[in-house]
Amino acid sequence: MMRTKFLILAVICVFTFSCKNDDDQDNQDQNAEDFAITNENNYYEGDLYRLYLDAQIEITNNEIISLEEQLEQDPNNVELQNMLDAANTELDELENAESNQIAIEATLLGVPRVPRIPPVPPMPCTAGACIPNILNYFTISSEILNITIVFRDMQTEEEIVTLQTNEFTSLNDFDNIISVSTIDFNGFTGDFIADIQRTDANNQVTNYSVSGYIYQ
Repeated sequence: MMRTKFLILAVICVFTFSCKNDDDQDNQDQNAEDFAITNENNYYEGDLYRLYLDAQIEITNNEIISLEEQLEQDPNNVELQNMLDAANTELDELENAESNQIAIEATLLGVPRVPRIPPVPPMPCTAGACIPNILNYFTISSEILNITIVFRDMQTEEEIVTLQTNEFTSLNDFDNIISVSTIDFNGFTGDFIADIQRTDANNQVTNYSVSGYIYQ
């Protein structure tokens, strides 16, 4: 009788363990399906940052040109010279930041994502970020520790959606070089402005803003 009980218990344990393995595998398969990254369903946050850097570099270059022209007319103007020095320092910082971002993006080759360059007409995207409202995910480089992205309607300034997280799901298919966070624009289309704050692995906090269009 005791031997029979042990055999029954052993069968139950094997069955339970087998079911648990099946459940774990099902969960893993579900997670893999939940975060299946395609060209259409995700946008890389670093592309927003690049757009910001590109715009700021252009603005700063134009400021430097203007200051240099003014100094040609007034070469002894100390205030103008100080402003020019500050603008050149800012340009160096922006270009270094862009170089670092380009180096990060070099590891993302082959990672599918909505392209940074706006699609061709008739899409109403002429400048800034062009994002489909069917987007499911924002992909984020692994050097980012936490991030907040607040999307607002440019016309009304009302909040569309906020992505705020320090917990990301690593995408093992890409050697953990990017993580993912879900997002839902709730069917919104139109011009937007996004305010972004992110903290990297060096605990450096970066704040920037970009504008663009969310299309259907």
